[in-house]
Amino acid sequence: MTADTFRAPYAMRLTRYVYIPMRDGVRLACDIYRPTAPGRFPFLMVRTPYNKNGFERQEAEYFVRRGYGVCVVDARGTGGSEGEFTYYNIPAGLGDGADAVNWLAEQPFCTGSVGTYGGSALGTYQLLAAAEKPEPLKAMFVEVPPVRFYYDNWFVGGIFETGSRIGWLESMTNNIGAGAALGEVDGEIDPDGDRLRRRVALERLRLRERRALEGKCPTPQDWFIAMRRHTELDDFWRAYDLTGIVRACDIPTCYLGVWYDHFVRGTCEAYALHRGPKHLFLTPGEQGAHGPHADLDRRQARLRWFDYHLKGIQNGVMDEPAVKVFVMGEERWKEFADWPPAGAAAELALSAGGRLTDPSKAEPFEDRYIHDPQEPIQSIETPLDIRAFEGRAVTYTSAPLESDLTVIGTPVARLFHRSSATDGHVILKLADVFPDGRSRQVAYGRLRVAHRGGHDRAVPLPPNETVELTIPLWPVANTFKAGHCVRLVVAGSDAPRSEVYPERAENAVVGTADAPPVLNLPTVTNP
Repeated sequence: MTADTFRAPYAMRLTRYVYIPMRDGVRLACDIYRPTAPGRFPFLMVRTPYNKNGFERQEAEYFVRRGYGVCVVDARGTGGSEGEFTYYNIPAGLGDGADAVNWLAEQPFCTGSVGTYGGSALGTYQLLAAAEKPEPLKAMFVEVPPVRFYYDNWFVGGIFETGSRIGWLESMTNNIGAGAALGEVDGEIDPDGDRLRRRVALERLRLRERRALEGKCPTPQDWFIAMRRHTELDDFWRAYDLTGIVRACDIPTCYLGVWYDHFVRGTCEAYALHRGPKHLFLTPGEQGAHGPHADLDRRQARLRWFDYHLKGIQNGVMDEPAVKVFVMGEERWKEFADWPPAGAAAELALSAGGRLTDPSKAEPFEDRYIHDPQEPIQSIETPLDIRAFEGRAVTYTSAPLESDLTVIGTPVARLFHRSSATDGHVILKLADVFPDGRSRQVAYGRLRVAHRGGHDRAVPLPPNETVELTIPLWPVANTFKAGHCVRLVVAGSDAPRSEVYPERAENAVVGTADAPPVLNLPTVTNP
């Protein structure tokens, strides 16, 4: 019997706007999808800041038909829930996840076993719920979670993530607006919940009016202002570092990351730190670009995980290799015992003539480039061919490879940088260059130069003096096929993805015979 076999074709009942009491009296709105059949069922919980009304009914039906209930909860201050929204409800709502899990487990239609799933913000909310280790929480399926909010979300390499953060701000403006508590309602609606959701909407409308009269943005955005102003990794950001939670977590958790996703670094770190039973999927980004075999059936993967941990079905999921990785270049899945997989390291030196070569063959060079804040290099929408970006950057390219080179893990670049400015940004892209000239980005990294000694403080750069920079790139799994080339791209901007350094600067990448810049690649032989 496969995990996708129906054990009973349950019909579904939906109850909207049931309210869950929190320990401080705030009530969170939820929708409950469950089988119409009598009895108790294990439940899956999804907690979202993006308004539960957008949750797809088909998603719930998939699990309900297979003997699960699904509870979708509006995070504090969003959708139909009471309370004030702060970023991930820190600190006021830190107990919300555990309170919601415990409440759900006590309902007469629940067996007392609860699992959680969801991605990005929904993944983060799972980790926050796990902090108190609620006894009913038996398993989690955590997808693309950030774990260090400073480094994963807001200031990658110390550089503000303009594009994603402004976009997120705009989306949250709608999700915490007055209309988010209303909208179309299908299914059965709890009468008390219906009255409460209308009251929540009216209160938010009054708040927006009051703020507008005070000359403020109608939707509260104090959380965004605070985060934007804390440009260094200070005590403010300690509250948004989840690595301590992950290290202490013994709840069985399956992590899922996506290549090219800006949270793939956090996903890999969370898996590595997690102390309890764990699995990891690393799936391709740019779905469809790698062939239909590349796409993971996430619903079935979740079902197998929860069948084992919530229902005790011996489906063999825990007997399989813990790490499943889609390796780009080979365009196929591979399995490993752990992440990062055991392997060696290949070191390529940057050299004169824009070459990547063996360090013993490196020649001295000085490659200059101009950073102009009035005309920054534009971000590329797709990573499948970044030649337009490379046209205004400095590139270092290997000779065509004589044999396949499989890189799995976190590449690290050591550069020697000189600038006319006291600060600046260094943007790196690792690319797989095809024989036809296409240059496919497979990883990126960046660093604010004043943070070269750490993100806790900015140390100005001595103008026109050469300094050493160590820049880790985001994790990657890519086989550079024989005949392809490895390329490292160095630039001073990537707009609007990241903040543009405001001063014009003359920059240079410098290499000497004694100290050539190098790119360290974690390699796996015959994986």
